[in-house]
Amino acid sequence: MNDLQRSNFQSTGWTDPRVKTLKQLWGTMPASKIAEEMGHGLTRNAVIGKAQRLGLSSPRKPIPPAKDYVPVAKLKALIRKRKRHGAPWSAIGEVIPPVFVDLPRETSPRAVNIMDLREGMCRWVLDDDELLYCGSPACKGRPFCAKHCAISYRQRG
Repeated sequence: MNDLQRSNFQSTGWTDPRVKTLKQLWGTMPASKIAEEMGHGLTRNAVIGKAQRLGLSSPRKPIPPAKDYVPVAKLKALIRKRKRHGAPWSAIGEVIPPVFVDLPRETSPRAVNIMDLREGMCRWVLDDDELLYCGSPACKGRPFCAKHCAISYRQRG
């Protein structure tokens, strides 16, 4: 858009016919297409701004429900079926989400607070309230010591 077009649009602004056109087109096509249709160097952002000032509802599509949702009753039935047949989950065709269990509080003679935590120290959180970490020497390439690596990582196979 050149300066002549910009000044021409700014001087004319949003006239009643242009506002009426915007109201008719809003929701039927994207704002960029409305801007092209109305012409005179109108931008997508100008169209969106005017629509918001006019209080036009945003033309958003409803969010579809998640397809990976499994009702609790169905999940419980799958668990009973698996226990009855002793089949692995892959045989049933469903995957159960992991269950997180609160581990008992533990203490460590090397416990350090967040300010004393250094590179190569185990970053396993012992206490959320006081921000205490394990502090034992970490395994190479891991953030945790051997004990906490065994808890936090699953073996393959």
